[in-house]
Amino acid sequence: MGKYVIVGVPDGITDNFVYEFKTTSNEFLMRMQRPVFFTRGDFYGYFFRRPKKRIQVLVKRDIEARTWMENIQRVG
Repeated sequence: MGKYVIVGVPDGITDNFVYEFKTTSNEFLMRMQRPVFFTRGDFYGYFFRRPKKRIQVLVKRDIEARTWMENIQRVG
């Protein structure tokens, strides 16, 4: 087998999607971190064989959560 091991646990998992919850301090940082959050959701969806990801980000300054539900993006 290969020489790499990937370890990770999504914040939630259902029959149809993986769930990832993150917090950030403000809108600017949320926009900067969003690609990382979505990529983690894609990895979890791929490895746990789920077709969708639900990403929820709490922006502390606004005391508001942003939620996205999308298909897993696969490359290759």
